[in-house]
Amino acid sequence: MGYQNFKCFKCERDIEGDEVEYPDSYVVKDGVMFEGGHAYGSTLYDSLCDNKFVTLIVCDECLKKHKKLIQERMMSKMAIAQRELIWNSDYIEIIHKKMKEI
Repeated sequence: MGYQNFKCFKCERDIEGDEVEYPDSYVVKDGVMFEGGHAYGSTLYDSLCDNKFVTLIVCDECLKKHKKLIQERMMSKMAIAQRELIWNSDYIEIIHKKMKEI
């Protein structure tokens, strides 16, 4: 695991990232990382066709400054239950084993 520097998508400020246990995954300090794939309306990114994902990082300062442009929503009860089931099971260990096989 290691560190990587990223840039804020809005202001291009440097943001520090730290690799986590899940392969090719990072957490960022003082920002949010968004990752998307199958954007059916996009003519640039569609992971179902080309296996490419897009990742955007936005620093907390830009999120605060442009809060009026953000659409917040709460997770559904089903999503919360699924998250708890995944994190409280052997699911993560299974994923790690599968990734090592690839």
